[in-house]
Amino acid sequence: MLNTSLVLAGLVILILLKNHFIKNKGIIYVVFALPAVLLKIVVESFPFSYFDQHSLFIQFVLISPIINFLIAPLVLLYIETVLTKSLTLNRYFLLFVPFLFFLINFIPLFSLSIEEKIQIYSQANYVPTQPYFIWFSFPELRAINNIYNPLIGIITMAYLFQMLIRNKQKLSKKTYLNLLQVGIILIVNFITIRSIMFYHYITNGQNISPEILGILAIFVPLSFFLHPNWLYDNAIESDLNLYFRLMNRIKKNEKNNDSLKIERITDSTRIITYLNEEKPYLSPGFSIHDIVSHLNIPQKNVTECFNKVIKIPFPRMRNQLRIEYSMEMFKNNAHLKNSISGVATDSGFNNRATFYIAFREVTQMTPIEWINENCDAPVQEDFVDESSENDLIKVKASSKQILNFKDER
Repeated sequence: MLNTSLVLAGLVILILLKNHFIKNKGIIYVVFALPAVLLKIVVESFPFSYFDQHSLFIQFVLISPIINFLIAPLVLLYIETVLTKSLTLNRYFLLFVPFLFFLINFIPLFSLSIEEKIQIYSQANYVPTQPYFIWFSFPELRAINNIYNPLIGIITMAYLFQMLIRNKQKLSKKTYLNLLQVGIILIVNFITIRSIMFYHYITNGQNISPEILGILAIFVPLSFFLHPNWLYDNAIESDLNLYFRLMNRIKKNEKNNDSLKIERITDSTRIITYLNEEKPYLSPGFSIHDIVSHLNIPQKNVTECFNKVIKIPFPRMRNQLRIEYSMEMFKNNAHLKNSISGVATDSGFNNRATFYIAFREVTQMTPIEWINENCDAPVQEDFVDESSENDLIKVKASSKQILNFKDER
């Protein structure tokens, strides 16, 4: 189970870096805090003898009491980067002082052999051949840990929730919900660690059953997967996932086998790959003829792929991809630099009006409504009054018109 938890933690780290790093480099603080929390839970859960078969991991176990001092400062720094959009240590640097202090305190420890380190860690009364600390011993460090870390953990969570309550109206819905999910993850893992330590206290250090140990070992990474909106940063489905989703719509009991020939599925795969990699839909003049000429597939076959395999007509698919691209641009705050009209143009629309119609059809919201609900930089207006745009949409749009814009054919 330990190996499973390490693999899951590694997967969480990769997902966080992939979905957060470009927009908020402060996610690196979470990337370092996650292994520290996992190490804390694993060390408290497993008997020390269990780590004999994990020679690399045991090196971190031996200094885990020092690493524990990093968790709260890293979490606070991440919260700060979410709020300020900047990667800075600022006033929270002082919270790293305990970690640096005890790191210096145990400098002599690092020169000892691994056998002596294990004896010092596991036996409180062991006397090494030479001093291994400058001011505080390991038993004293554990005593400080048991007081300082719970206290700073409670303060961190209290600060986060107080900040959320105080700034609820100022924060965008996305930022508010993301920080709320981070708070829930913190509470769950804090309770888990305290429960393990309380169990050891009331049972006088009795080992936990292997079944429970296995659950506890994977609890930290699992707590992240239980909050996918934050973990994936509300990532829009990739075109490849879209393809698999669309392919699943093929009727399993379709009587007309000709429409489901391998050739058509192969052509559909080529079309989706072309749309995914080349993004030709960003050109305002993009049409089904571009697919025909680029992939050298007869137009009849291309039309059949959209209608019978992908199950979405070409015009709707094109607008769907353009809107998803514009949503990614909004999430990257492109509307602040280039206006909503500029985003519409960059997404392949000829004008603002058709973009609004398509956006409303796909999301059931106007672009401004979507930005204010999902982005960190809300807007009030975009040079043209939104109410007039809504009136225009009501006059021009219908569920059928979205497939047949004159300038989108």
